[in-house]
Amino acid sequence: MKSDKSSGAIIKNLLVVAGFLSIAALLYYLNIGRYFSLEVIQAKSVEFKLMAEASYIKFVVIFLVVFALCIAAFLPVIVPFTLLAGYLFGVWLGFAYSLMAAVVGCMISYLFIRYALHSLIRDRYKQGIDDFNKKIEIYGRSYILILHFMSIVPYGAINTLAALTEVPFWIFVVLTTIGSMPLIFICALAGEQLATMQSLGDIFSWQVVILLGLLAVLALVPVLIRRFKKV
Repeated sequence: MKSDKSSGAIIKNLLVVAGFLSIAALLYYLNIGRYFSLEVIQAKSVEFKLMAEASYIKFVVIFLVVFALCIAAFLPVIVPFTLLAGYLFGVWLGFAYSLMAAVVGCMISYLFIRYALHSLIRDRYKQGIDDFNKKIEIYGRSYILILHFMSIVPYGAINTLAALTEVPFWIFVVLTTIGSMPLIFICALAGEQLATMQSLGDIFSWQVVILLGLLAVLALVPVLIRRFKKV
């Protein structure tokens, strides 16, 4: 009986892995990321706007699903998708929709890696996982906030490391939500100027870079407080 249950669990995990990898492979095969380069977004922005106005709820649902699946599949679409959301839905709704989709995509990625791929990739990336665990020990779980606020570490890398270490699921969700807010809000705000934007670099002015840097420093405050208490 135990053998049958074990075999059933293995088959179930393999099916989940196969399904997820199939979706990821399809997204990569279609090269869906190229449809969300700045040039394509600007060229299609009016068309997307008309589609959203014609069937708002349907368009929003499709947008959220595609956004979340791309994040879950490790595609670097957070900036272009959020720019588009800011243009189509306005700053606040664009921010809310993008944050929701990004967090759901991260949740899918985390759960899939932890429960389906954990044993397959943990040994392969042992050094990176050990380094991440040491950072967690030094900086606490706010280290995930620091990585998000820096806005240079891909979501896929953060999701993978968190899933392979001892970061609890709901702590991961909370930290991902808080950590994603600044970048997503900045991109949603910039989305209002989508038509006149020359490059994605226009988003990251020196003021924005300083702001994100200050947020990363603020995330270190709990660590500094704990260290001063120990002294």
